[in-house]
Amino acid sequence: MRLFLSSKSTKVLSRADELIGADAEVVDIREKGYLVHCHGETWSATSESKLSIGQSVEVVELLGLILRVKPTKE
Repeated sequence: MRLFLSSKSTKVLSRADELIGADAEVVDIREKGYLVHCHGETWSATSESKLSIGQSVEVVELLGLILRVKPTKE
């Protein structure tokens, strides 16, 4: 019974909640954006900054199936 009650109070996260703020890595450069590796999956991504392969980025927005990313400050 205790497990049931504690599971009722657990906040349910959407996919966007899990991804926004997450770290990712640029794995390929495409004509219209990038491919990034985030949470064990490869995603299409866009950025206002010019990025390079291997660069660390942060997810700032989820636009359908495309991530908008920005370079992380190192």
